[in-house]
Amino acid sequence: MFLQTENGRDAYLTFLRNLSVMAVLGFIGTVFLHGGLVGNPTTSTTIVGCGIWAMAALAAWFNGAAFLRAFRTQRALPEKARALADYPPIGGTRVVCLKQTAKRWWSMKLALVECAVVLMFVLLGCSVAAIQASYMALPALHGTIAK
Repeated sequence: MFLQTENGRDAYLTFLRNLSVMAVLGFIGTVFLHGGLVGNPTTSTTIVGCGIWAMAALAAWFNGAAFLRAFRTQRALPEKARALADYPPIGGTRVVCLKQTAKRWWSMKLALVECAVVLMFVLLGCSVAAIQASYMALPALHGTIAK
């Protein structure tokens, strides 16, 4: 399993480490969209807030892409090469080719399940960073201390 290897753990921990930066960017962007701590939105604060939220979205995109790229190069591509070696493409009727393709995909079932788990981690992590950004912004915008 990819996440249990040293390279997989490194890629996952790097992904988690970068989530806090996205949450802070989202927090700052939310405060600017609200109009600062005073709550007086102007065109310039709205533009700055949208720009900071765009930076947070790009950070999430690139962070998730780096984690998925590590998974692809270290787990998916070797598994695909193994499946192609075990079940090479053959000629013949469509039914025979389809059966060979189905055998190839079935031999890669664990990598496909692991791919779904990695995608779930990426989506869940980015969602949690966005929720954390809004949770951090609420007390700042209302002028209270978070409990």
